[in-house]
Order: sequence, then C-alpha cells, then structure tokens
Amino acid sequence: MQSSRKYRFICILYLWFLSAIWSSCCLASEETSERLYVQGLVPFSQGDYITALKRFQKAANEPQPYGLAVYYLGLTFGKLGEYEKAIPHFNKALILLAREPIDKKGFLSAHWDMATAYYHLKRYTEGLAILKKAEEIDPDNGLTYYYQGLFYSSLNDYDAAIQSLNRAAELDTGILAQQADYHRSHVHLAKGEVDSAIEALQGIVAAAPDTKLAKNASDRISQLSAQIQRKKPEKPWEIRFGVGGGYDSNVILEPNGAPSAGQITGEQDSGATLELGGTVDFWRRPSSYFTGNYDFYQSLHGTLKDYDVQAHHAQLTAGWSPDPALNLGLQGGMNYYLLGNDKYLLEFSAMPFMGFFIQPDFYTQILYQFTSQDYLSPVFDKIRDGIRQEVSIREYFLMDQFDSYISLGYRYDMEDPDSDAGDDFQYHGHSVELSIIIPTLWETNLELGYNFHKRNYTFPNSRSNFTTARDDSEHDFLVILSKPLPFLENYDTYMEANISYRGTINNSNINIYEYDRNVVTVNLEFVY
Repeated sequence: MQSSRKYRFICILYLWFLSAIWSSCCLASEETSERLYVQGLVPFSQGDYITALKRFQKAANEPQPYGLAVYYLGLTFGKLGEYEKAIPHFNKALILLAREPIDKKGFLSAHWDMATAYYHLKRYTEGLAILKKAEEIDPDNGLTYYYQGLFYSSLNDYDAAIQSLNRAAELDTGILAQQADYHRSHVHLAKGEVDSAIEALQGIVAAAPDTKLAKNASDRISQLSAQIQRKKPEKPWEIRFGVGGGYDSNVILEPNGAPSAGQITGEQDSGATLELGGTVDFWRRPSSYFTGNYDFYQSLHGTLKDYDVQAHHAQLTAGWSPDPALNLGLQGGMNYYLLGNDKYLLEFSAMPFMGFFIQPDFYTQILYQFTSQDYLSPVFDKIRDGIRQEVSIREYFLMDQFDSYISLGYRYDMEDPDSDAGDDFQYHGHSVELSIIIPTLWETNLELGYNFHKRNYTFPNSRSNFTTARDDSEHDFLVILSKPLPFLENYDTYMEANISYRGTINNSNINIYEYDRNVVTVNLEFVY
C-alpha cells in the first residue's frame, strides 16, 4: 500500500516537473516573439516594410507567438498590398489577442484592419461579417459603423449604407462625423437624391467651416445647386434653343457615316448653326419613364450653300430600373435630312440599351442600334439604301461627386447597302473612344476627347478601278470649354456658352478619301 502511494506521488511530481519545464519554454518563446515584435516596430514606423516583415515573420513563427506580432505581420502584408496573405494572420491574431490583456480599442483595430483587407479584395460580405463582430465588442464605436457604410455602399445596398453612416455620425461628432456625412452624400447621389446629398454636405460646412473638407463640401454644394437649377425636376417638359457660329477648314457632307469622294470639298468656309428642340415626359415614376424628344438643326454656310444641312430628329424612349443600380431601356427614332433645299436621307432606328453601376463610382453602358437607311437624293437613291448596325460598350469612372468623369468605350459598326451598286459603301468598323470632363477655373468645364475609327471596306473600290478595297483610319480630337451663365436663373432657365475645337485626320489607302479637317465653333444654349 505504501509502495502504491509512493509511486503515485512520484508520477505527480514528474508531471508537475514536465509542466513547469513546458511553461518555462512557452514563456521564453513568447518573450522572444515579443522582443522580435518590438524590433520590427522601428522599420515599420519608418516605412521599411520588407525589413519589418522579416522580423514579424520570425516573431510569428515562435511556438508561442506574441499576439501583436502576428497582428503586425498581417498589417505589414497589407501595407505591401498582399491582402490574401494578410487575412490568415489577422485571423490568428484575433484568436491570440482575445486571450491577452489588450485594450478594447486595440482589439477593434485588428477587426477593422482585417475588414480593410477584405475590402481591397472586393470580398465585401466577408468584411461585413468581421465588422459585425467588432460591433458586438463595442456597439458604441462610430468607426465600425463608418466602415460598414463603405462596405454596404460597395454592395449597392444604399439604404443600409445611409443607416450605418448616420449611426457613425451620431456616435462621433468630430471629424469622423464629417467624413461620414461626406460619404453619405456620395450614396444619396448614387440613389439620385440630390437634395439629401446637399443636406449632408451642408452639415459638414456648419460643423467645421474652416476645414479643407468643409471647403470641398461647399464647392460641391455649389455644383449640385447649379445642376438642380438646370434640371428643375418635376417639370414634365423641356424646351431647348441654341445658336452658334464658326470656321471649318474643310467642309464635308457627313450627316451620317463616312463621306464619299464627292462629299469632301477641300474648301474652307465660315457659317452659323441654329438648333431647337424639346422633351416631354409622357410617364415618369421613380423606377420607370416614357419620354418623347424632338430636335431641329440647321447649318448655314457663308459660301458653300449647297452644303447647308437641315436635320429633324424624333425619338421615343422607354426605361425601367428594377434596381437603383440598373437601367434598362428601348429607344426608337426617326432622322430626316435635307441638303440645301433637296431631300437627302430618311432613317428609322431601334436601340435597346442597358446601364448599370458596378460600384458607386463605376457605370457601364451597353447598347445595340439597328438603323434602316433610305437615301432620297438622286445621287444615292437605290445605291446606298440599306442597314447600319452598331454595338457599343462604354465604361464611366465618375469623379468629384459625379461632376467629372473619365469614359472609355468600344464600338463595332457596319453598313450594308441592299444593292450591289452600293458595294463601295459596305464596311465593318471598330472604334475606341476616350473622353474626360473636369471642372476648371471660374466654374467652367473642360471636355477632352479622342476617337479612333477603323473602317475596313468589303469590296474593291470603284475609285481604284476595282483593284483595291478601301481601308480608312480616322482620328478625331475634341476640346470643349463650357461655362454656365447666371443671367436667367430667376426665370427657371439654364444658359450655357461654349467654345469647341474638333480636329480630324482621315488616312486612307485610296488618296481621294484622305483629308484633314479643323472646326472651331462658339455656341450659346438656352434650356427652359
């Protein structure tokens, strides 16, 4: 019996000795990890993330790693843009930090940084799950709700984004509240709620009028107010009127499509233009609309009277938005052109289109257009009659609260005359277009554009004695400087002046189709 008790005592003593050794090793391991972590903080604070990464990796690879070392390893991967590698370390750090005596704010920071990694990877749902855990830890921290607002906005859940951003502003009345209101104005604009966006911006100006953010908000309020003045919603109709004049270095007839040889004059001229149009909303609801549109255009040349063009454009457009980020529509139209006093061309077209927000600042538009062309001029009647088709996709990157944007587009187009006599005009084309609109000094807007259009004609051209198919490469350059004029604001009328330049270089493998052109115009537009 005594022998049995003695044996049990020895076993217990042995196990206690082993556990003491293990605890001592773990303690030493954690101390080593902490020491390496402290060594890594110096290069991290100096922006030397590669050196910091090596030290944090050594610290995290200890058998018993220090929680903050693992956290900073994830943070360093994030600084280097390697967010996929950062996430496992953030995960491990959250487990370790939960066991260590770390303050609540430090523990929340780990959640925020992990969510930020998910944000950069566009894994918004997973990021929101991390932020929900942060909310459970401290339901009164405004920064958690601010981040939630950014995530909901990226998911196009605008109502949830507004609710989270409002909560952030309620909990923090300082700079975070102003930043939340500024981003909330973005979200309201994405929903088309301009008045609510202005209200959010006004709150920033009232809270801290001397800050840079307040100045940006004030500028944005002025821009949005000008847009409201121009559009004046609720009115179911609009009337437009424009006059202009300018200089053309090479008068060309191109009411639609590429000019033929006889339509390139090689002569300069000056002239004037007159435009008149209107729009009527037959039906408009928050998610659907049906509108009618008519525009009249007349060009008047000083010398080349035979090249005066009169155009009539009529369109009906129906649209539906099953979701705030999606717009579907169909447009049907008629174009009628006169050249001098003679009938020239009649067109009927149909165009389904779709537009959607990939993110609040990225908008994509896709369309297909089918056009039936009936030439009424004796020169082209029965020769160029046929169809023209076009498919295009355009991406808009919206900037400065949607007041500026960059757009990039691709278009495929083709013209197919019904008659063999029109083989000179049958082609397949590809074009790429880049444009940017930005605000400049004195409340003016600058638009810059470039378009490259490649047209490959199907059949040998008659101007080459039917030996060579025409191959054209057209480069178009556009510069427009526009400025709203305030003179008639009190009369519910928008007025704008603009000056524009368009340069064209058309290269062709058949000399008669090559040309350069420079057009400068000054225009005045009224909208009521």
